[in-house]
Amino acid sequence: MSGSLYKSPSFAGFSPTGPFGSMSVADLGTLIRLEEHAAIIDKIRLLQEDLEFERELRNRIERERADLSVQLIALTDRLEDAEGTTDSQIESNRKRKAVLQKRRKLLEESQLESEDAMNVLRKKHQDSLPDYQEQIEGLQKKNSK
Repeated sequence: MSGSLYKSPSFAGFSPTGPFGSMSVADLGTLIRLEEHAAIIDKIRLLQEDLEFERELRNRIERERADLSVQLIALTDRLEDAEGTTDSQIESNRKRKAVLQKRRKLLEESQLESEDAMNVLRKKHQDSLPDYQEQIEGLQKKNSK
């Protein structure tokens, strides 16, 4: 065996060109741009998931609001039927009115909270979209060069 053919076990798999083999700088640049592009796509996917979550939340809130409105109408009808009766029924009506008032207040608060949350999510989504769009366009321009 000649000395030039001997490979040391500690250097088996070591390449003087590094972990990327014989990749050129342009290839590495392309690889980096592709990784950046993939990261942006992941961010867009997350934003789309956030938007879908927001839509689902809005639908759920709308269903709850509709349910509360139906309950409100039913309670109002029951209240109207009970008016003009004895003192005990008048007291009962007062209690129902209080419950109805509380539910109306809860409904209004729920609506305000859901609108606030929806506006925050919408603003966050709208604020981040132009940045990501610019990044995508920049990457597409780089890739097309």
